[in-house]
Amino acid sequence: MNKSVSFLSKYILSCNLCLVVFCVLINTSLEAQEQLPKDKLPPPNTIEAYREELRKFEILRNNKEQQALEEGLEEILSETLEDEEIETQDLEEQKKQVLDEELILPSVKENQETNTTKEPDTQQEQNKNQKQNKKDQQNSKEDKVKEKSKKEKIPFEYYLGIDLSKPLRTALSSSFLADNVLISEGYRGYALQGMLRVTKNGYISADVGYERFRTISGYSYEKEDKNENKETIERTYLNQLGSGMYFDFGWDQNIYKNWSGMRNLITVGGHIGLSRMRQQMQSYRVYTTTDYISLELVENTGIEDYFTNVWISFVVGFHVEVFQNVFLVGSIHSNFRMYFDRADNIENLFVSGYGTTNDYEDLNFRISYGLRYLF
Repeated sequence: MNKSVSFLSKYILSCNLCLVVFCVLINTSLEAQEQLPKDKLPPPNTIEAYREELRKFEILRNNKEQQALEEGLEEILSETLEDEEIETQDLEEQKKQVLDEELILPSVKENQETNTTKEPDTQQEQNKNQKQNKKDQQNSKEDKVKEKSKKEKIPFEYYLGIDLSKPLRTALSSSFLADNVLISEGYRGYALQGMLRVTKNGYISADVGYERFRTISGYSYEKEDKNENKETIERTYLNQLGSGMYFDFGWDQNIYKNWSGMRNLITVGGHIGLSRMRQQMQSYRVYTTTDYISLELVENTGIEDYFTNVWISFVVGFHVEVFQNVFLVGSIHSNFRMYFDRADNIENLFVSGYGTTNDYEDLNFRISYGLRYLF
């Protein structure tokens, strides 16, 4: 009995549950029927029909949501495209404005700048501008000088040669002209000459040489005998030999503008000369013009001394190209004595590179000519 009672109670409970579930399904189906259109309502009394209708409804609802989403996306995309088009239009307009500003004529710009520029408010700004302008001018001048110096490259040139006047005078010293003071007997001399180019028209020149000169001094007078016959008597009272080296150097400036293809020179300049001389007295006689006192000639005196001499000279010279790189040169030296040594027992009568000396003037002239080769 108890088993049967428990079974019945379980059966009743299960039936109640089924009724409850069935009632719930009916309620949900009624709500769905209210939302669906009246044309598509499912036929009553069929659970499967209700389920199919619910599925269709869900499909329709999903389709509508997708359509709404697609429409929203299309609207958003259209709005963004419109914004981008507006931005591109703005960029194109800005580019056009910049191009228009760059294509303005310079004259118009200058006029605009002159109209828009304002005068400096203070004197300090004006002073600064003036100083800056001066600096710019100085820099421009320096740049021009540098450019000129770069363009005008000075070639390295130097002349070497010999003085022909001294060998010629040496050769003539043993000829019939030996009685002349300028071509005295016993003269010997030679010299080397050179000149180096330093600037476009400036040269450093130098001479090195040796000279030996014999000074012979004498006198003559007329004597009458008892028959009133006149006789000329000549007497030598001094025979002195001077020899030594000299060095002459200075600056020469070219003042001649050559024609095209010519390299001739006309120079003026100033030099300084140095020499070291040895003076030897060969013989001497006391000067007298009467026969009542007859003084013999004293020879082999052994009197000699050394002298140092300094002088300055103004020089005018020329260079003429006779062959390729071979120049005929000549110069005139006006020498002014600065410092000459003296001695008590012998005179400094001749100075190599300077010439003969005397007691009444400190000026002397020297002429030289020769050949030089341009390296």
